[in-house]
Amino acid sequence: MSYQLQQTSQFKKDCKRMKKRGANMKELTDVIALLQSGQALPPEKRDHV
Repeated sequence: MSYQLQQTSQFKKDCKRMKKRGANMKELTDVIALLQSGQALPPEKRDHV
């Protein structure tokens, strides 16, 4: 199952802010790719509940 990314205005602003602060965007794209392909996230990338 493959999901399609639908970027909201807030997501775009957040990404822009992350780039400006020097965050690792490769990490974000890797997580997005995993979610789009329908795979489960590794334990270190899961939500902190």
